Formats: sequence, C-alpha cells, structure tokens
Amino acid sequence: MQNMYEAGTIIIRQRHVPNECYLVLSGKLEVLYGDANLKAQLFTSEMLYEAEEGDFIGEICLLTMTNHLTSVICKSEVELLVISKEDFDATLANARFEQYHGTCNFLRKLTLFSSWPTEKIDFLVHCSLRRFYRLTGTTVVPDSLNSYFLVVVKSGRCLVATQLNQERISAHSSKMHSFSSLHKKFIALSLLEEKKDFAWRLLKRPAGLSQKSYSATHRTNCNQIPRRLRPQTAAVSCYSLRERKSPSDLEQKEPSERDDQTRTVIKKQKVASSAPLFLKTWALEQEGIFGLAETMDTFCGLKFSLISEGADCIFIPKKIFLEKAPDKSKRAALELVSTYPTEKMIRESYTRQQAWSTYKAGVVGEQIKRCTRPTSDHFSF
Repeated sequence: MQNMYEAGTIIIRQRHVPNECYLVLSGKLEVLYGDANLKAQLFTSEMLYEAEEGDFIGEICLLTMTNHLTSVICKSEVELLVISKEDFDATLANARFEQYHGTCNFLRKLTLFSSWPTEKIDFLVHCSLRRFYRLTGTTVVPDSLNSYFLVVVKSGRCLVATQLNQERISAHSSKMHSFSSLHKKFIALSLLEEKKDFAWRLLKRPAGLSQKSYSATHRTNCNQIPRRLRPQTAAVSCYSLRERKSPSDLEQKEPSERDDQTRTVIKKQKVASSAPLFLKTWALEQEGIFGLAETMDTFCGLKFSLISEGADCIFIPKKIFLEKAPDKSKRAALELVSTYPTEKMIRESYTRQQAWSTYKAGVVGEQIKRCTRPTSDHFSF
C-alpha cells in the first residue's frame, strides 16, 4: 500500500527486527548509521546518504533475516510503497536475492575489495544502493565533491566530465611542453601504462576496448594528431570568427558606429572567455570506480560529474568504506588514484588540442581560398 509521511518521521530504527520494506515513490529520506558506547551509555549516529525516488529500503534485511543496520528518517514529505514481508517473499524475494548475491560476488572480484572479509562485504552491500540508468545523458552524480557515494559501474558505461575555466586555461598556455612529449605522456597515463601491473588488475578493462575511451577529452582523436611540434603561430582563439567583420565593413561606418561595434565585440569576447567549458575527460566501463579520489582526500583541484550512457551502478557510502576498509584496501585505493590524470594534464591536453584545431582550421581555410581564387588572379591576357 502507498503511504504519505511527514518530514521527521522515523521509518526504520537501527537494530529493530524487519517486517516490511519500502520503495520510495517521492521525496527524500536520510539513512543514518550509529555506534553505541556501552560504557558511556551513548548512541551517536551520522548520515550515510539520502535515499530518493526509485530506491528500495530495508529489503536486504528481509532477505538475510537480520536486524536493520541503519535508521531511516524522512527528510521531506515522502510517499512510500509499503511492502509486507509476506508480499515481498511471494513476489520480489527471488529476484532481489539473486541481485544481492550478484553484487557481493562482483565486489569480491575487484582488487579494491579483494582483501575485505566476507562479513564486511555483506555489511557493505547492506548499506549500499543499486541504481539502473537506461537513458543516455542522465546525471548519475552532479558533483563529486558533494557526493555521499563511491560509484562502481557494474555494467554499461558512464562518462566523467568536468568544468574548466577558460581564463585559467590561458594561464597554462605559456608553460606548455612540446606537443609530442605531452601527447605521449598523457596517453600513457590515461591508459594506465605507468602502473600497468597493478592498475590493470584494478580496472580489468576489456581487451577490445579502444584507447579513445580513456583519452583526456573526446573533442579530438589523439591518435589522428601528427606527432610533431606545432608552429609558434598556432594558438587558441579566444573568440569566434563569426563575430568578426571585414575591414571594408568597418571603413564604411562612422567613427561612433565603429566604436560601438568594437565595444560590442570586446564584450562578447570577455563573456566567451569567462564562461566555463564542460568537457568529457574519460570513460568508466565495467568495474570502473568514481569518487575514489575525493573519498581518499586527494583533491585534484577540479570537481567531476558522472554521466550515464546506460549503466547499472552500485552506490557505496564513503563513510562505510573508510570505516570498514582494511589497510590493504586503502593502499590499493591510493595507488589507483595516483594513476588518474591531474588537473594540469587535463588543462594542457585541452589547450594543445585547441591549438591544433585552430592551426588545422587556418590551413584548411587558406587552402580553400587558393582553390576558389578566380582564374584572372593567375593569368592576364
């Protein structure tokens, strides 16, 4: 049956025996995990994450016949589909049981969780969520810095995107290395070649996966760029050529009109240069992990978003991971984070690709002009 609950209503109490589970139809709930201090007779709790529309709550405890491991409180007005234990056993138990064990077995195969004891893996899955994204372009995590979760891609594919400020990109352009050395260095990092023995086991990327999936940005295919130094004149253009007027157009206008037009163009250039760029930086496929750098407190200077291209994802609360992870697992996490591209590498790669695109456009444009030049320009009779 469907029930409405006011904000502040306690839906589930930690350590209580389960007799029903819930499907969130609307609203948000806070999932809390607490520790008891028997000597001080205190019970403290902290929020693990927020449950939202489409999430199941409490069904794993019905499957495993264990007391609730967390408490759940309505953050806002919430509508829930309440499913009794009898109805759950008759309709959903078999499918959810297979999903639960599939999640446990999947995590055990990952190097990051291979050192976890069975009981800790079970506890981790109890506190986690499974979410399915069928539509391409759905935002899975809008901001990595403000997310409660580590996200593991169980199947499908997601894109990792970030925002870059064009003014800061310009500041990097004067400190660039040669195009050839940068190209080789970036691809090596994006393919995890520097840590191949370890990171290859962590990610277990399919053998047929193309290099393009792990390139810094998808705006230019790095494999198609000639490995040679760009001419010194090649640079990123800060404004669109469509905003420019021909010299003859400017000469035909009055001085006041030319001044107004110039100010308008300059204003548009400033707006364009200050607008952030939204770039796709790399892809995550099966066994890829998002949010690990932020969990291990190794902030790279950029915030990232996770965008689905059709994926089945496991959402693991960061607090549970940090509290329960063995030392070996934490070392593996730091080792994996060290293979990620840095802010500087992403900015430099984008700047080089833009410089190459600008140079290529200029060469192509000049060639078109030569091909379309009237015959009279070449011959006189």
